[in-house]
Amino acid sequence: MKYRSKATRPRKPVTREEEIGGTYFKSKADRALCSKKTQIHHGIMMSNHIGLELEDSSRSQTDRAVAMRKKRNTDKTASLQAQLQTIVPNPSSSLSKDFLERHNVFFKWDSQDEIPTINPEIGDKVCSLDNGFTIVDTLSGCQLYAATSGTHVFTLVPREKALKAVGGRAKEEIEFCGNVWKHHGNTRRTGGKDGISTTEGTKYCCIGITANRGGHGCNDNAFKKKPELREDLSMFAKRREHLMVQYLSYPTIKGLQESKQVIGWDALNKGKNGLFASLAQQADYVSPAHVDDDSGYSCFCVQTDNLTVGETRYPFDTAVAHHFVFPTVGVAVAMRPGDILFFNPLHYHCCSPKAEHYRDVRVYVSSLYLKTAVVGGNNNSVPLTLLQKKVLKHAKSEKLV
Repeated sequence: MKYRSKATRPRKPVTREEEIGGTYFKSKADRALCSKKTQIHHGIMMSNHIGLELEDSSRSQTDRAVAMRKKRNTDKTASLQAQLQTIVPNPSSSLSKDFLERHNVFFKWDSQDEIPTINPEIGDKVCSLDNGFTIVDTLSGCQLYAATSGTHVFTLVPREKALKAVGGRAKEEIEFCGNVWKHHGNTRRTGGKDGISTTEGTKYCCIGITANRGGHGCNDNAFKKKPELREDLSMFAKRREHLMVQYLSYPTIKGLQESKQVIGWDALNKGKNGLFASLAQQADYVSPAHVDDDSGYSCFCVQTDNLTVGETRYPFDTAVAHHFVFPTVGVAVAMRPGDILFFNPLHYHCCSPKAEHYRDVRVYVSSLYLKTAVVGGNNNSVPLTLLQKKVLKHAKSEKLV
């Protein structure tokens, strides 16, 4: 790989650091606490932007070829995004960040059963989606940008495209969800983000590339006792990454790809578009509103164990299973089995209880994500490469980190 600086290309001023999904610094003090590799990642993501181009030294390309490739990819993404319905935030029903920081807030319909194990003494509250929330129920896909900051909040992939990406492998993915449960233990979340299962005997599993807590480095904990199932996890991520590359902005995707090239962080899918490092999964799940300080977009999807004999894919217009809620913009997105949603984890989000239609059916919810500790390698003692030093120096000179 060869680093090339384009000093002549003008840089747009970055006014909102959370504009690039899942990458930002809260303050200058936080920047000093980040590892150098994490700063490199933020610098690339905040600029893509900083005039950095990576190219294979054995296959040199001209500036014209690079510009043409960028235009083609940008035009393709813009064309797909133009086909999506644009959702308008609903400030009249939105909840403030201050309120959400002080309470564990769950969401449900008035008609649904009470959420169990709620403890008002520690600030848990249950809000109703019937109370003026905008409910987005569409099969054609949609996207939303925050009104005040203009930052991207989420993109729901058109259902036809989502089902096509999985193809006739819906039963295989349901079996994969069962294997996650069978071969992995329960994971406890931190920071007041613990969710609740409405069914006894379920557990919350986090698998994939994880930071070694209390030590250095990262570890791939997925299916260690059943390595033959590791490929199922890779394919689960790959099918959704294929859609993410198509429906998220070109600068965001290109920034993630460049970061992965420069830093070399691990992903579930080892290909060029392997951008997720971990998978979280639960069944019959409801979670409180929270944010995740991750380093990229997250993906939320739903699977149900109710396909009949001979069915290999979900029906197109099947019943809604969950609602994925964004309380700071007053919007909830209806999620059917097989739907795929990409969202910015810096915006408050949560999952409502499963719908009454699925009372006797197990509903799996899965989330793919990229943790900042994984990007940084969780080890500050590893020296930077020459390329990494150049990128970090350039990012600092542009005051991006």
